[in-house]
Amino acid sequence: MKQKFAILLALLGLGMSQPLALIQASESSDLASSTGNNRQDESPAKEKGSRQNPIPVGEVYDYVKKSRDGAESHLSFTILESWRGEQAEKQLQQLAPSYQPTRQPLDEDQELLLLHLKLAYKSGDEEHEEYADASIFSPFYDLSGSGIPKEYISKLPDNLAFKGLSLYPGNEHEGYLVAIVPKATPLIFSYFNEGLDKLVFFQVEKGQDTTVPTKDVQTETPEQAKWGTKDNPVPFTQTKPINYILPYEVSDSGYGILATSHRITVLNAWRGEKAKEKAMDLLDTNDFKDLAKKMKSNQEFLVLHMESSIAPKSEDKLFDTTPSRNDLSLVDSQGREHLFQGVNLLKKARDQYEYRTILGGGSVKGYVILPAPKGENLLLKVKNEFANKEIYFEIESKKP
Repeated sequence: MKQKFAILLALLGLGMSQPLALIQASESSDLASSTGNNRQDESPAKEKGSRQNPIPVGEVYDYVKKSRDGAESHLSFTILESWRGEQAEKQLQQLAPSYQPTRQPLDEDQELLLLHLKLAYKSGDEEHEEYADASIFSPFYDLSGSGIPKEYISKLPDNLAFKGLSLYPGNEHEGYLVAIVPKATPLIFSYFNEGLDKLVFFQVEKGQDTTVPTKDVQTETPEQAKWGTKDNPVPFTQTKPINYILPYEVSDSGYGILATSHRITVLNAWRGEKAKEKAMDLLDTNDFKDLAKKMKSNQEFLVLHMESSIAPKSEDKLFDTTPSRNDLSLVDSQGREHLFQGVNLLKKARDQYEYRTILGGGSVKGYVILPAPKGENLLLKVKNEFANKEIYFEIESKKP
């Protein structure tokens, strides 16, 4: 997704032959220099399938999908039925008595969600296939737009799963999707109907209220606007908005620009032995041993608890806003930069900070485990390639 956005940014810089067909309204509460509160737009579009008007359970959603060569596929997607909690457990037992989902025990605030899905390929090019797969990314969001992390659960038997089946015109496929979700939390389900640029939203319970909550957004003060440089880093536990624009494909005739504000906060930090204990708790035993083995003698554990959020917008756009280790680095008091690659996958997906998706108004919290130089005063540097900015954060309090 980042690669696609980068290509679009390059097109904008070079100048596109096609006009920008649609310019989205700026997030004035974030991009304006004045202070005060601004409320989210309370009259968003009510198009069927939008985030504000998700398609009900049992209702068929018809759509047309175009291939790169212009061929059209006429399809429909439906959530036929849904079950949560004990009902989901019982339904699974009825469907497959021998099925044993492999997972960690559910926490007290978690439950199962089971969806019965159907994709019908009504008509199209006889040589063109479509795929039945609803789990490319974590497809569930709460009403604020926060992505629900995909907890590990074993695959359903092939005769039950809605995944990985190719269809040709005149064929259809039904199957089930099982997920671990927060208990008693209203959710919506996202489905890609045109590549990665078009999301359609569905209810996951009959008759549920899916009203997108409104939020007041505090604009950035003049003092906060100065935060983020190496000499004046963002204070520990304070939030820094990073404002930028994203181009996206509106249609075959042009692109649109979405102004947004990505907010990052270092909520807490641990170093040394406390960080080591925290890392042991967050990682599987083998993953912890592997990471500890790679640590150099002059390094110690650093664990950061971080939060990312996107300012409230009614846009049905997907944001991959939590930086990966490739976008993070530590800068010591001599100005040396310590870079990282790869990703540490934590035991619990809800604890993971990197590579989490959210919608406008959503947020995610999670942990990042890094090797840090011992005995150094450090700053965290976060790169945002879309804004072409590098923001520095304190990772420990200056208070005695």
